[in-house]
Amino acid sequence: MSLRAAWWRRTEYNRPHPGATTVVATTVTKCDRGRPRLNALLRQYGTRIAKLPWPSPTVAQRALAPRDARSISAARGLLDAAATDAEPWAALPKALGLAFPGRKVVCYGPPSPEQPAWVITDVGGQLRPDAERIFGRERIFSFRKYELERRDPFANRPANFPTIYRSDDDLEHYLSGILAPNGLDHQLRMACYDGDRFAAYVGVFRDRADRADEMADHAKLFALGPALRTWVADRAALGMVPFGEGQLVRLLDAVPAPTLLVRQNRVVFANAAANACSGASRAGARVTPIDLGGRRFEVVTLKAQARPSVELPPTLQRVAAALANGASDKDVADQLGVSLRTARTYSHRVLERLGFASRRELMLHFARQ
Repeated sequence: MSLRAAWWRRTEYNRPHPGATTVVATTVTKCDRGRPRLNALLRQYGTRIAKLPWPSPTVAQRALAPRDARSISAARGLLDAAATDAEPWAALPKALGLAFPGRKVVCYGPPSPEQPAWVITDVGGQLRPDAERIFGRERIFSFRKYELERRDPFANRPANFPTIYRSDDDLEHYLSGILAPNGLDHQLRMACYDGDRFAAYVGVFRDRADRADEMADHAKLFALGPALRTWVADRAALGMVPFGEGQLVRLLDAVPAPTLLVRQNRVVFANAAANACSGASRAGARVTPIDLGGRRFEVVTLKAQARPSVELPPTLQRVAAALANGASDKDVADQLGVSLRTARTYSHRVLERLGFASRRELMLHFARQ
Protein backbone atom coordinates (compact mmCIF):
# COMPACT_ATOMS: atom_id res chain seq x y z
CA MET A 1 0.00 0.00 0.00
CA SER A 2 1.48 3.36 -1.00
CA LEU A 3 1.44 6.24 1.46
CA ARG A 4 0.06 9.57 0.35
CA ALA A 5 2.61 12.39 0.13
CA ALA A 6 0.53 14.69 2.30
CA TRP A 7 0.61 16.02 5.83
CA TRP A 8 -2.37 15.66 8.10
CA ARG A 9 -3.38 16.51 11.60
CA ARG A 10 -5.98 14.84 13.77
CA THR A 11 -8.83 16.54 15.58
CA GLU A 12 -10.65 14.60 18.28
CA TYR A 13 -14.24 15.17 19.31
CA ASN A 14 -17.04 13.49 21.19
CA ARG A 15 -20.07 12.42 19.18
CA PRO A 16 -23.11 10.88 20.91
CA HIS A 17 -24.33 7.61 19.44
CA PRO A 18 -27.61 5.82 20.26
CA GLY A 19 -27.17 3.36 23.11
CA ALA A 20 -23.84 4.71 24.34
CA THR A 21 -22.88 7.52 26.68
CA THR A 22 -20.06 8.69 24.40
CA VAL A 23 -18.36 7.55 21.25
CA VAL A 24 -14.86 8.96 20.98
CA ALA A 25 -13.99 9.41 17.34
CA THR A 26 -11.18 10.88 15.29
CA THR A 27 -11.36 12.81 12.08
CA VAL A 28 -8.48 13.97 9.94
CA THR A 29 -8.14 17.36 8.31
CA LYS A 30 -5.50 18.48 5.87
CA CYS A 31 -2.82 20.97 6.87
CA ASP A 32 0.46 22.15 5.43
CA ARG A 33 2.90 21.14 8.10
CA GLY A 34 3.51 19.77 11.56
CA ARG A 35 2.40 16.13 11.42
CA PRO A 36 4.06 12.90 10.25
CA ARG A 37 2.67 11.52 7.02
CA LEU A 38 1.33 8.34 8.66
CA ASN A 39 -1.49 10.36 10.15
CA ALA A 40 -2.95 10.29 6.67
CA LEU A 41 -3.69 6.60 7.27
CA LEU A 42 -6.27 7.48 9.89
CA ARG A 43 -8.56 8.82 7.22
CA GLN A 44 -8.45 5.43 5.52
CA TYR A 45 -8.57 3.23 8.60
CA GLY A 46 -11.60 4.85 10.19
CA THR A 47 -12.73 6.69 13.29
CA ARG A 48 -11.38 6.02 16.76
CA ILE A 49 -14.11 4.26 18.76
CA ALA A 50 -13.24 4.03 22.43
CA LYS A 51 -16.60 2.61 23.48
CA LEU A 52 -19.05 0.58 21.44
CA PRO A 53 -22.65 1.84 21.30
CA TRP A 54 -24.05 -1.64 22.10
CA PRO A 55 -23.84 -3.00 25.66
CA SER A 56 -23.84 -6.64 24.50
CA PRO A 57 -23.53 -8.83 21.39
CA THR A 58 -27.29 -9.48 21.56
CA VAL A 59 -28.04 -5.78 21.34
CA ALA A 60 -25.55 -5.43 18.48
CA GLN A 61 -27.37 -8.22 16.62
CA ARG A 62 -30.69 -6.43 17.02
CA ALA A 63 -29.18 -3.23 15.63
CA LEU A 64 -28.18 -4.91 12.36
CA ALA A 65 -30.03 -4.46 9.10
CA PRO A 66 -32.03 -7.59 8.17
CA ARG A 67 -29.52 -8.63 5.51
CA ASP A 68 -26.58 -8.36 7.94
CA ALA A 69 -28.55 -10.18 10.66
CA ARG A 70 -29.16 -13.06 8.24
CA SER A 71 -25.44 -13.23 7.39
CA ILE A 72 -24.55 -13.49 11.08
CA SER A 73 -27.14 -16.23 11.63
CA ALA A 74 -25.73 -18.09 8.62
CA ALA A 75 -22.20 -17.72 10.01
CA ARG A 76 -23.31 -19.17 13.36
CA GLY A 77 -24.99 -22.05 11.57
CA LEU A 78 -21.80 -22.77 9.64
CA LEU A 79 -19.80 -22.87 12.87
CA ASP A 80 -22.33 -25.24 14.44
CA ALA A 81 -22.19 -27.45 11.34
CA ALA A 82 -18.40 -27.70 11.40
CA ALA A 83 -18.66 -31.33 12.48
CA THR A 84 -19.98 -32.16 9.02
CA ASP A 85 -17.05 -30.48 7.21
CA ALA A 86 -14.21 -32.61 5.86
CA GLU A 87 -11.88 -29.90 7.20
CA PRO A 88 -13.55 -28.72 10.43
CA TRP A 89 -10.92 -26.04 11.10
CA ALA A 90 -12.00 -24.26 7.88
CA ALA A 91 -15.36 -23.32 9.45
CA LEU A 92 -13.80 -20.35 11.26
CA PRO A 93 -12.59 -18.39 8.20
CA LYS A 94 -15.60 -19.54 6.17
CA ALA A 95 -17.98 -18.15 8.81
CA LEU A 96 -16.10 -14.85 8.83
CA GLY A 97 -16.28 -14.87 5.04
CA LEU A 98 -20.08 -15.06 5.23
CA ALA A 99 -20.16 -12.10 7.61
CA PHE A 100 -17.52 -10.08 5.74
CA PRO A 101 -17.57 -10.96 2.03
CA GLY A 102 -14.37 -10.25 0.15
CA ARG A 103 -12.25 -9.83 3.29
CA LYS A 104 -9.10 -11.71 4.27
CA VAL A 105 -8.89 -13.48 7.62
CA VAL A 106 -6.04 -14.25 10.01
CA CYS A 107 -6.84 -16.16 13.22
CA TYR A 108 -4.29 -17.38 15.74
CA GLY A 109 -3.99 -18.60 19.31
CA PRO A 110 -1.71 -18.14 22.32
CA PRO A 111 2.10 -18.39 21.96
CA SER A 112 3.88 -21.73 21.87
CA PRO A 113 6.38 -20.74 23.14
CA GLU A 114 6.82 -17.40 21.34
CA GLN A 115 5.01 -17.83 18.04
CA PRO A 116 1.26 -18.51 17.82
CA ALA A 117 0.40 -22.08 18.79
CA TRP A 118 -1.97 -22.31 15.81
CA VAL A 119 -2.94 -20.17 12.86
CA ILE A 120 -5.81 -20.34 10.35
CA THR A 121 -5.65 -17.95 7.41
CA ASP A 122 -6.73 -17.41 3.83
CA VAL A 123 -3.83 -15.04 3.12
CA GLY A 124 -2.17 -16.31 -0.02
CA GLY A 125 -5.42 -17.21 -1.74
CA GLN A 126 -6.39 -20.43 0.00
CA LEU A 127 -7.45 -21.60 3.45
CA ARG A 128 -4.57 -23.00 5.47
CA PRO A 129 -4.46 -24.38 9.04
CA ASP A 130 -0.93 -23.09 9.61
CA ALA A 131 1.19 -19.95 9.50
CA GLU A 132 3.45 -20.69 6.55
CA ARG A 133 1.87 -17.95 4.45
CA ILE A 134 2.20 -15.23 7.10
CA PHE A 135 5.33 -13.18 6.49
CA GLY A 136 7.01 -12.13 9.73
CA ARG A 137 4.90 -14.47 11.86
CA GLU A 138 7.70 -14.71 14.44
CA ARG A 139 7.07 -11.01 15.22
CA ILE A 140 3.31 -11.22 15.67
CA PHE A 141 3.37 -11.10 19.47
CA SER A 142 5.88 -8.25 19.56
CA PHE A 143 3.27 -6.08 17.81
CA ARG A 144 0.32 -7.03 19.98
CA LYS A 145 -1.73 -4.43 21.83
CA TYR A 146 -3.44 -6.85 24.19
CA GLU A 147 -2.43 -8.81 27.27
CA LEU A 148 -1.93 -12.59 27.30
CA GLU A 149 -2.57 -13.09 31.02
CA ARG A 150 -5.32 -10.57 31.68
CA ARG A 151 -8.08 -8.87 29.75
CA ASP A 152 -7.23 -5.67 27.97
CA PRO A 153 -9.65 -2.72 27.48
CA PHE A 154 -10.81 -4.16 24.14
CA ALA A 155 -11.31 -7.76 25.25
CA ASN A 156 -14.00 -9.69 23.32
CA ARG A 157 -14.98 -6.67 21.23
CA PRO A 158 -14.00 -5.48 17.76
CA ALA A 159 -11.46 -2.70 17.47
CA ASN A 160 -10.13 -0.96 14.38
CA PHE A 161 -6.65 0.28 13.58
CA PRO A 162 -6.88 3.85 14.99
CA THR A 163 -8.49 2.59 18.21
CA ILE A 164 -5.67 0.14 18.86
CA TYR A 165 -2.59 2.08 17.70
CA ARG A 166 -2.79 5.62 19.00
CA SER A 167 0.69 6.90 18.16
CA ASP A 168 2.41 7.41 14.84
CA ASP A 169 5.29 5.18 15.95
CA ASP A 170 2.90 2.32 16.70
CA LEU A 171 1.13 2.83 13.38
CA GLU A 172 4.35 2.73 11.40
CA HIS A 173 5.78 -0.17 13.40
CA TYR A 174 2.76 -2.41 12.81
CA LEU A 175 2.21 -1.31 9.23
CA SER A 176 5.78 -1.96 8.11
CA GLY A 177 6.24 -5.09 10.22
CA ILE A 178 3.10 -7.13 9.51
CA LEU A 179 0.47 -5.52 7.29
CA ALA A 180 2.48 -4.20 4.34
CA PRO A 181 4.67 -7.33 3.88
CA ASN A 182 1.51 -9.48 3.74
CA GLY A 183 -0.41 -7.13 1.44
CA LEU A 184 -3.10 -6.52 4.08
CA ASP A 185 -5.16 -3.45 4.84
CA HIS A 186 -6.57 -3.36 8.36
CA GLN A 187 -10.26 -3.40 9.17
CA LEU A 188 -11.11 -5.01 12.52
CA ARG A 189 -9.59 -7.31 15.06
CA MET A 190 -10.95 -9.00 18.18
CA ALA A 191 -8.86 -10.43 21.02
CA CYS A 192 -10.91 -13.29 22.51
CA TYR A 193 -10.47 -14.29 26.14
CA ASP A 194 -11.41 -17.38 28.13
CA GLY A 195 -11.78 -15.85 31.57
CA ASP A 196 -8.69 -13.67 31.95
CA ARG A 197 -6.49 -15.64 29.55
CA PHE A 198 -6.04 -14.81 25.89
CA ALA A 199 -7.59 -17.55 23.77
CA ALA A 200 -7.57 -16.34 20.17
CA TYR A 201 -7.03 -13.41 17.86
CA VAL A 202 -9.45 -12.88 14.97
CA GLY A 203 -8.39 -10.33 12.36
CA VAL A 204 -10.55 -9.27 9.40
CA PHE A 205 -8.64 -7.39 6.70
CA ARG A 206 -9.76 -5.55 3.59
CA ASP A 207 -7.77 -5.01 0.42
CA ARG A 208 -9.18 -1.59 -0.37
CA ALA A 209 -10.37 1.52 1.43
CA ASP A 210 -14.02 0.89 2.23
CA ARG A 211 -15.44 2.58 5.32
CA ALA A 212 -19.03 2.99 4.19
CA ASP A 213 -20.28 0.37 6.66
CA GLU A 214 -17.77 0.86 9.46
CA MET A 215 -20.22 0.77 12.38
CA ALA A 216 -22.18 -2.10 10.82
CA ASP A 217 -18.93 -4.09 10.56
CA HIS A 218 -18.24 -3.45 14.25
CA ALA A 219 -21.76 -4.62 15.10
CA LYS A 220 -21.45 -7.78 13.00
CA LEU A 221 -18.15 -8.88 14.55
CA PHE A 222 -19.41 -8.04 18.05
CA ALA A 223 -22.60 -10.07 17.47
CA LEU A 224 -20.65 -13.04 16.11
CA GLY A 225 -18.07 -12.91 18.91
CA PRO A 226 -19.66 -15.39 21.39
CA ALA A 227 -20.05 -18.05 18.67
CA LEU A 228 -16.42 -17.54 17.60
CA ARG A 229 -15.14 -17.89 21.17
CA THR A 230 -17.23 -21.01 21.79
CA TRP A 231 -16.05 -22.61 18.54
CA VAL A 232 -12.38 -21.97 19.33
CA ALA A 233 -12.70 -23.15 22.95
CA ASP A 234 -14.45 -26.40 21.95
CA ARG A 235 -11.92 -27.28 19.24
CA ALA A 236 -8.98 -26.36 21.46
CA ALA A 237 -10.35 -28.58 24.26
CA LEU A 238 -10.66 -31.47 21.78
CA GLY A 239 -7.15 -30.88 20.44
CA MET A 240 -8.41 -30.78 16.86
CA VAL A 241 -6.08 -29.63 14.09
CA PRO A 242 -4.61 -26.99 14.13
CA PHE A 243 -5.19 -26.56 17.88
CA GLY A 244 -3.50 -29.89 18.59
CA GLU A 245 -2.44 -33.14 16.98
CA GLY A 246 -5.98 -34.52 16.76
CA GLN A 247 -5.35 -37.76 18.70
CA LEU A 248 -8.82 -37.84 20.27
CA VAL A 249 -10.74 -37.43 17.02
CA ARG A 250 -8.51 -40.02 15.30
CA LEU A 251 -9.30 -42.42 18.13
CA LEU A 252 -13.04 -41.80 17.73
CA ASP A 253 -12.74 -42.20 13.96
CA ALA A 254 -11.45 -45.72 14.57
CA VAL A 255 -14.58 -46.67 16.56
CA PRO A 256 -16.79 -48.82 14.29
CA ALA A 257 -20.08 -47.53 15.75
CA PRO A 258 -21.50 -44.11 14.80
CA THR A 259 -20.11 -41.82 17.50
CA LEU A 260 -20.63 -38.13 18.20
CA LEU A 261 -19.04 -35.61 20.53
CA VAL A 262 -21.76 -33.31 21.82
CA ARG A 263 -21.57 -30.17 23.92
CA GLN A 264 -24.71 -28.34 25.07
CA ASN A 265 -26.85 -30.10 22.44
CA ARG A 266 -24.42 -29.18 19.64
CA VAL A 267 -22.53 -31.82 17.69
CA VAL A 268 -18.87 -30.74 17.64
CA PHE A 269 -17.49 -33.91 16.05
CA ALA A 270 -18.91 -36.98 14.27
CA ASN A 271 -16.71 -39.94 13.42
CA ALA A 272 -16.34 -41.69 10.06
CA ALA A 273 -18.98 -44.30 10.92
CA ALA A 274 -21.53 -41.59 11.70
CA ASN A 275 -20.69 -39.95 8.40
CA ALA A 276 -21.14 -43.19 6.46
CA CYS A 277 -24.35 -44.48 8.02
CA SER A 278 -27.72 -43.62 6.49
CA GLY A 279 -29.37 -43.02 9.83
CA ALA A 280 -28.92 -43.30 13.56
CA SER A 281 -31.32 -43.83 16.41
CA ARG A 282 -31.23 -42.46 19.93
CA ALA A 283 -32.90 -45.66 21.10
CA GLY A 284 -30.24 -47.53 23.02
CA ALA A 285 -27.68 -44.74 22.53
CA ARG A 286 -24.83 -44.82 25.05
CA VAL A 287 -23.90 -41.43 26.50
CA THR A 288 -20.57 -41.02 28.29
CA PRO A 289 -19.79 -37.63 29.93
CA ILE A 290 -16.17 -36.49 29.68
CA ASP A 291 -14.27 -33.40 30.84
CA LEU A 292 -11.74 -31.89 28.44
CA GLY A 293 -9.85 -28.75 29.33
CA GLY A 294 -12.49 -27.82 31.89
CA ARG A 295 -15.29 -28.14 29.31
CA ARG A 296 -18.03 -30.77 29.62
CA PHE A 297 -18.71 -32.98 26.59
CA GLU A 298 -20.75 -36.11 25.91
CA VAL A 299 -19.56 -39.05 23.83
CA VAL A 300 -22.76 -40.37 22.21
CA THR A 301 -22.58 -43.81 20.60
CA LEU A 302 -25.56 -44.36 18.33
CA LYS A 303 -27.23 -47.41 16.87
CA ALA A 304 -27.21 -47.17 13.08
CA GLN A 305 -30.46 -47.95 11.35
CA ALA A 306 -32.30 -47.06 8.22
CA ARG A 307 -35.09 -44.54 8.54
CA PRO A 308 -37.93 -44.15 6.05
CA SER A 309 -37.36 -41.15 3.84
CA VAL A 310 -39.94 -38.39 4.00
CA GLU A 311 -40.32 -35.83 1.22
CA LEU A 312 -40.51 -32.31 2.62
CA PRO A 313 -41.51 -29.14 0.75
CA PRO A 314 -38.52 -26.91 -0.15
CA THR A 315 -39.19 -24.46 2.70
CA LEU A 316 -39.37 -27.23 5.31
CA GLN A 317 -36.22 -28.77 3.85
CA ARG A 318 -34.40 -25.52 4.63
CA VAL A 319 -35.89 -25.51 8.13
CA ALA A 320 -34.84 -29.14 8.70
CA ALA A 321 -31.29 -28.34 7.58
CA ALA A 322 -31.16 -25.35 9.93
CA LEU A 323 -32.50 -27.35 12.90
CA ALA A 324 -30.00 -30.13 12.19
CA ASN A 325 -27.25 -27.53 12.57
CA GLY A 326 -28.60 -26.43 15.95
CA ALA A 327 -30.44 -23.31 14.77
CA SER A 328 -33.01 -21.70 17.05
CA ASP A 329 -36.43 -20.53 15.91
CA LYS A 330 -35.01 -16.98 15.82
CA ASP A 331 -32.20 -18.17 13.53
CA VAL A 332 -34.74 -19.89 11.26
CA ALA A 333 -36.83 -16.71 11.14
CA ASP A 334 -33.77 -14.65 10.18
CA GLN A 335 -32.66 -17.12 7.49
CA LEU A 336 -36.10 -17.39 5.89
CA GLY A 337 -37.15 -13.79 6.43
CA VAL A 338 -40.35 -14.80 8.24
CA SER A 339 -41.85 -13.96 11.63
CA LEU A 340 -40.80 -15.82 14.76
CA ARG A 341 -44.30 -17.31 15.06
CA THR A 342 -44.11 -18.70 11.52
CA ALA A 343 -40.63 -20.12 12.18
CA ARG A 344 -41.95 -21.96 15.26
CA THR A 345 -44.77 -23.43 13.19
CA TYR A 346 -42.32 -24.61 10.53
CA SER A 347 -40.06 -26.20 13.16
CA HIS A 348 -42.99 -28.07 14.70
CA ARG A 349 -44.08 -29.35 11.28
CA VAL A 350 -40.57 -30.61 10.49
CA LEU A 351 -40.32 -32.57 13.76
CA GLU A 352 -43.84 -33.94 13.29
CA ARG A 353 -43.40 -35.06 9.68
CA LEU A 354 -39.99 -36.62 10.26
CA GLY A 355 -41.12 -38.38 13.42
CA PHE A 356 -38.69 -36.83 15.87
CA ALA A 357 -39.62 -36.21 19.47
CA SER A 358 -37.19 -33.32 19.91
CA ARG A 359 -34.71 -31.09 18.11
CA ARG A 360 -31.85 -32.92 19.79
CA GLU A 361 -33.05 -36.20 18.28
CA LEU A 362 -33.25 -34.61 14.83
CA MET A 363 -29.79 -33.07 15.22
CA LEU A 364 -28.20 -36.35 16.27
CA HIS A 365 -29.92 -38.20 13.44
CA PHE A 366 -28.71 -35.87 10.71
CA ALA A 367 -25.20 -35.32 12.07
CA ARG A 368 -22.74 -35.80 9.21
CA GLN A 369 -25.19 -37.27 6.72
